[in-house]
Amino acid sequence: MDPEDLTDTQDAADRTGPTLGVVAAVGSWPRDVAVVERAVQEADLRDGTVTLLHVDQERYAMTGADEEYVGRHVAAEHEVLAAAAGHARSLRRRAPVQTALYVGSVTDGILRTAHAAAVVVLGAEGASPAVRAVRGGVTAAVVARATCLVEVVPAGERLPGPDAPPVARVVAASTAAGQRSVLADVATAQAAVWDVPVEEVTLPGRPGTELPGLDEHDLVVVLRGTHAPLWGRPDARLRGLLDHAPCSVLVAPAAGPTPGP
Repeated sequence: MDPEDLTDTQDAADRTGPTLGVVAAVGSWPRDVAVVERAVQEADLRDGTVTLLHVDQERYAMTGADEEYVGRHVAAEHEVLAAAAGHARSLRRRAPVQTALYVGSVTDGILRTAHAAAVVVLGAEGASPAVRAVRGGVTAAVVARATCLVEVVPAGERLPGPDAPPVARVVAASTAAGQRSVLADVATAQAAVWDVPVEEVTLPGRPGTELPGLDEHDLVVVLRGTHAPLWGRPDARLRGLLDHAPCSVLVAPAAGPTPGP
């Protein structure tokens, strides 16, 4: 089913570009506070809307369950979105905030929403087995199959404070010589959004090898590879970067859109 709009925000159908703007995938609150904060920053810089998406995967399994129990569950799911929206609006940015609830598979909900999004922001699975169990491979699946840009925020991390530059440098990390031209276009456009310089590097060939010199003020831009949608997951080098990078990683489809403002 399509996401259910839960807010009374202005209809975005008459706007140019994706109608949902920057989508933040909110799994739980306050665990995904950094996801919401980065999505608000992105939407503000792009003069667009931020849509907070929460997916209720459990409701399909509640057929025949006690009505009172289902009611409490639905109320709790709405409270997650309400808390996230309250925090997003407290940041006092220009971007309008709207919320959407999708009932069904988490991966399907995010991927369906991605069709109408400029960017999807979600949390990294991280190296921790516990975090991986909670996220269930959702991040990897979305990165591999989304039709738009996907920005992955480090697991369990807060973004730099409001007085510090959220992004000070865009790092274009290529995995093959043939990627450099396409990657340069995506990285240059993203650098223009943040008004920061671009540096080009090569992603290490051995899976698990970290890019040196990164910190929380960087934004790494990579291409996911042409075979990722078929495999349903990114390759080992990209997966390692998503799991271990100290900063956000923006993943673009191999022939995907450029992130203009």
